Amino acid sequence: MIALVAATLGACSSEDNEPVPQQPATQQPSTQQARPLTITVSETPFINPDDQSGSRGTRAAITNTSTLSAFKMDYVYTLGETRYTNESAFTASKNGEGQWKMTDGVWPDVDGDKTVYWYAYTNNGYGSVSFNKGSDLSGAYLSFSVYGTPNNQNDLLVANISDTWAHSGGNLSLTFDHACAALRFLVKKAINLDAYTLSVTNIELCNVKNGGDYFFSTSTWSNLSGAASYTLFTGSSKTLPSNEYEELSQGLAGPYLFLIPQTLTPWDPSEALSNTYLEISCTISGSEYIGYIPFGFELEKGYQYDVKINIGKNSLYKSDGNLIIV
Repeated sequence: MIALVAATLGACSSEDNEPVPQQPATQQPSTQQARPLTITVSETPFINPDDQSGSRGTRAAITNTSTLSAFKMDYVYTLGETRYTNESAFTASKNGEGQWKMTDGVWPDVDGDKTVYWYAYTNNGYGSVSFNKGSDLSGAYLSFSVYGTPNNQNDLLVANISDTWAHSGGNLSLTFDHACAALRFLVKKAINLDAYTLSVTNIELCNVKNGGDYFFSTSTWSNLSGAASYTLFTGSSKTLPSNEYEELSQGLAGPYLFLIPQTLTPWDPSEALSNTYLEISCTISGSEYIGYIPFGFELEKGYQYDVKINIGKNSLYKSDGNLIIV
């Protein structure tokens, strides 16, 4: 468990003989007494369905509590029919000694029996994140958009908890979950191409939804949008073996592509190029091709997947839906 202790902020009050003005719904009432906030952090690891041992493995690009460097926090509560939240997100981050500091976060100065809803999330630079308090106390969500370059990606962690000051004393225990799915791609030449030399120069995953809203209360995504493409490999020619899969590395420090959970519907080669597919620039025994492989997948939040791409005579199509004949 990692302890985070917030600094105490200065207090302010209205004049004794003046009425306290009603605050906008996006701000908290004027703080009369700052209350320190103490937080402990844990994490639910990714589930790997391909791991027969039942363990939950992680790799370098996946963020966990040991590699987590910073996160944001917001809160929501009501007074009467008016809802309040902090004016801007609090930030928790590590100092040079690896200790956690939260210099701008305190418990709001409301009645000790008033329930406050807290929301935490990371924004490590691979997408845009904005917190929305929603239409009711349980409706808070993140509007999220994934950037299109896997090399700039990091993991997205989310957590929420509700409590009162009287019950918690300002001590919150956050359990972070992975809000996205993590995909590791591996590629090889199919056995039916053993008589040929297969080299690739570019592999791209096409038509993936990259925007959506994550709702804290249900741990689900909705309002998915976009049709993004992600380059899984590009560069000098890579000659593929047929006896084993080779990993395609992407991400800041490891092999994972992080995507919003969704159902990827594969392109139907009998129809025009649409839905989700892999576009592969390759050379087969000296002849250059741009081929397409239909790609369908059910992506679940908190799961990491090993995706194996087997390039062969029966999987590589031209854009008109006909197989590439070599």
